[in-house]
Amino acid sequence: MWFFKSKASPPPASSESDVHKENVDTTKSSDDSVKTSEFSDPPLTVAQRLDQLKWSRWHTQVTFILGTGWALDAFETSIVSGVMSLLKHHFGVTSKDATNITMVWMAGAMVGALGFGSFADRFGRKKSFIGTLCMYSLFTVITAASANFPMFLAFRFFTAIGVAAEYTAVNSTISEFIPARYRGTVNTFVMSTWAVGALLSSAIQIPLVNHTSDNVGWRVGMAIGALAALFVLWARTKLPESPRWLITQGRYEEAIKLVSEIEAIAKQPLTDTRVSVEDLALADAVQAKKTFVDNRPFLQRVGSKIKNLTVIQCVIRYPFRCAFAAILNLSQAFGDYGMSNFLSLALLPMVNIPDKRMPFFYAMANLTTLPAGLLCAYLMDKVNRKIFIPCNYILAIIGCATLLPAANSGSGNNVLGAYCFYQVGYTFAWITAYPTFTEIFPTELRASGVGIAVAFGRIAGAVAPRILVTVFENTGGGQNVGGALGVTCGFFGLGVLISIPWYFFGVEGRGRTLEEMAGTAAEQKEIMKREAAEKATKA
Repeated sequence: MWFFKSKASPPPASSESDVHKENVDTTKSSDDSVKTSEFSDPPLTVAQRLDQLKWSRWHTQVTFILGTGWALDAFETSIVSGVMSLLKHHFGVTSKDATNITMVWMAGAMVGALGFGSFADRFGRKKSFIGTLCMYSLFTVITAASANFPMFLAFRFFTAIGVAAEYTAVNSTISEFIPARYRGTVNTFVMSTWAVGALLSSAIQIPLVNHTSDNVGWRVGMAIGALAALFVLWARTKLPESPRWLITQGRYEEAIKLVSEIEAIAKQPLTDTRVSVEDLALADAVQAKKTFVDNRPFLQRVGSKIKNLTVIQCVIRYPFRCAFAAILNLSQAFGDYGMSNFLSLALLPMVNIPDKRMPFFYAMANLTTLPAGLLCAYLMDKVNRKIFIPCNYILAIIGCATLLPAANSGSGNNVLGAYCFYQVGYTFAWITAYPTFTEIFPTELRASGVGIAVAFGRIAGAVAPRILVTVFENTGGGQNVGGALGVTCGFFGLGVLISIPWYFFGVEGRGRTLEEMAGTAAEQKEIMKREAAEKATKA
């Protein structure tokens, strides 16, 4: 079914009538009695079958494919930051005007995150992550051919829609495929491939900036990203749909067939291939909902449809989780887009770093983020998430504060060293935040939940460059580095503050299945009580 399909034949999927018969009619003959006694335990759900798998070649290939796409997103996001000054000179705009590039990108990203988040929950993960790459590739090529600044901004907006949609699709898919005991590590590892894409972007920027004209270099860089996307697109067409998502749509036969194929590829076939009562009940409920005829007045039907949008349902059913995810993302996105633009537009020119050396600064900083990301991946399933997240945001605050004495020294090398340290702290913060808030939403709302978080983050990313440059230029005698850095630290502080109530009332994801975390607050409280009782018994 996809390019890494095993030669081993998966167990044949039963028809719907056979499935019901196998689960309901077990006492009519001696053969049925033998079959029932053979499987004394109830059948596993699709989610349980995915979680009980050991790590295999199949998991490695899925991680590689999704990680490659994530690196491509990093390439596209980073390519403009490194050549921002060249774009400013080529189009003849001021530093404040140049921040519009980021604002437009953030606006498109917000639309893409919310729109494709709902799309992925409604129509599936696979359609979403293929559609986003197609959109990204098309508009990246068109953007590279922009004749003027307004045209560049318009096409950059549509490119951002495709890239931001990746956040919802990739994070949801990797969480739903990977077994619970590996999920935090693998999801964080995929996030760490961002550094690979950023490094490739820097490696391309340096020769382009130094050996091509202002009009050519940035265009070539964007075109290279579009070509790379074609390979990733081909690889993704070979990935299957998420079985967890299929179950939420009542398509349990497809889900069971996919899981059986995955088990065969992983060389861990399951003997008992019966459908669980839980999956059947969910399928029946979904089917009943699809066939329900609503005879209410038109306005009531419209109101009901709006209320049932996955984004709206996510906020209604999980307001605290949405707030936690949104504030974490808003906090780190301000530090990301604000600082990267502030560095090239204000801080580096202040210490007399020429435009053509700026890509080198970004390359060195990105080089430090790769080991930082890998260390996070190692720790993610070993440390309590509720403690790990706020500690990482505090580290980002410390890293940001070190930029002040470095800038005041007037030394480019000091600024470079401080910025590398800042990138380590920032990487710890964002790279652990994404896997954490991805896993706290149920499958039918997961992509929408991630979309809400990303959308709020893009709001901060849109205003951050303008705020920091304005504070820098209009206060403290025109070079107020401390004011700009103080604002950035304040936004990172929001991530620390929201982690306090989350520590007491939130869900701890380490070692838990996605289904265990999907319940209401009352259900989670019962789970925590049960776990506490089990620990007390063992003690």
